[in-house]
Amino acid sequence: MTRSANHCSEQGSALVEVILVGMALALSLAFSIAALSEAQRVALAVSAASRDAARSASVARFEAAARESAVASASGVLRTYGLDPSRAHISLEGRLARGSSVEVAVTYPLQISLGGALHASLPITVSSKSRFEIGPHSPVPK
Repeated sequence: MTRSANHCSEQGSALVEVILVGMALALSLAFSIAALSEAQRVALAVSAASRDAARSASVARFEAAARESAVASASGVLRTYGLDPSRAHISLEGRLARGSSVEVAVTYPLQISLGGALHASLPITVSSKSRFEIGPHSPVPK
């Protein structure tokens, strides 16, 4: 084999290697973007669920109704985002009294798939707290 033929062969091998490495990097980038977008979607859903649940709990007249209203509101929002409300943990703290506040925390477990040949996933818990003040003209009993 002559020197120029050997040189062309090495250039062809280098080109194939660059293409393969580039495809592997592009594929891992695509998996990363998909995983991050799923995590962002769940974070938005949990944030909206806690905000809506705190709002509905703050306008309830009684403690039991506030808890039911918060859970129903958060579940509805999570369903809107395509999430399973039964996997969420929804907690309510505070008192229903004028001048106080109600705080709702929503947590949701998420499995981020790492994709590729690993077939592994990363467990993440997404949580959000929202607080609403109960105003002096609120319909809650004194």
